[in-house]
Amino acid sequence: FITKVKSPRVVFVRPVSEDDAYEMLLETVKKASNNSSKICDKPKIHGYILAPYRQSFHRAKVLDFFEPDEKDCNTKVLIVDFGDEIKVKWQECRILNYQTRGIKTYIFKIVLDSIEINREHRDIMVYLNDIYQNNEALLISSVRGDRKVLKRINGEIVNDKINEMAMATSTDNA
Repeated sequence: FITKVKSPRVVFVRPVSEDDAYEMLLETVKKASNNSSKICDKPKIHGYILAPYRQSFHRAKVLDFFEPDEKDCNTKVLIVDFGDEIKVKWQECRILNYQTRGIKTYIFKIVLDSIEINREHRDIMVYLNDIYQNNEALLISSVRGDRKVLKRINGEIVNDKINEMAMATSTDNA
């Protein structure tokens, strides 16, 4: 399953075979957050905390700090078990205990192989987000290292479809 579309080239995925373990992980994190207190001191960059996300608290890696925005958010975090980057107010985050921090994640960042575009295309992002929204199971093939090919159940190669859409967009703009 795709859990987050970062760009036409980068997505976060979760193996279907790990559904039960993933659900148990989320329940464990929820219980840990219920027993955790708010952070008193500013966390360190690359440190781990519990951050508010989707009406609950989830494991998060601190990526950066910045001046407060219109919502008083001042910290950029990666929600480890979803692959999503969000802005939060660190003062509203909670302490993440070592036991919960050490549980393996079931989300993996993959880079799609042979994608021939260097900028974001709206129609490609819609295509990938449709796969994500439909919770469609995908087959993943390794090509070279972290480079991957995604294949839909109907046989369509996602990488080829993205390139086809990119070519159509560049032809339309020519």
